Amino acid sequence: MILAPLGFPRFHPCPSNKATTLRKEPILHLPYPNPITISTMSSPSSSSSNPPTPPEPSTMPSYSRAEGRNVHIFNANDPDTVLGGLILTNGVTNANLYAMVEIIVIVTSEYFLRNEGNIKIEKDDHPLQPGKYYIVAASKFLHNCSFICR
Repeated sequence: MILAPLGFPRFHPCPSNKATTLRKEPILHLPYPNPITISTMSSPSSSSSNPPTPPEPSTMPSYSRAEGRNVHIFNANDPDTVLGGLILTNGVTNANLYAMVEIIVIVTSEYFLRNEGNIKIEKDDHPLQPGKYYIVAASKFLHNCSFICR
């Protein structure tokens, strides 16, 4: 017998030598617990209404999502502003980096990547190397930070 709250039938595979079929099992319906009512009454110890105190600032150190990244992506025309980056792992290729760039920026013209040694990076299956990469485009492009900037 299968236990389930009211309105939730349970099905399970029926073992057989042929194709698996579904068999409806008898269900013991369990009543839902009574809803809990939350009261807004003040505590007996407070006799007057005090305004709420603002929360204290957090003493926890802030977390930098960029910490540990060893690949950084920049606009070649603004090399001081990081557009994105990643922590390089085994198997990431130059072609993967191009695909990632097309997620974080909207490019309307041909573009290529170059490294900090000013060498053009081909869109191939060679392993990506740690370092700084610059997007070189014939026209301006839009940094799509809607899901990146938090």
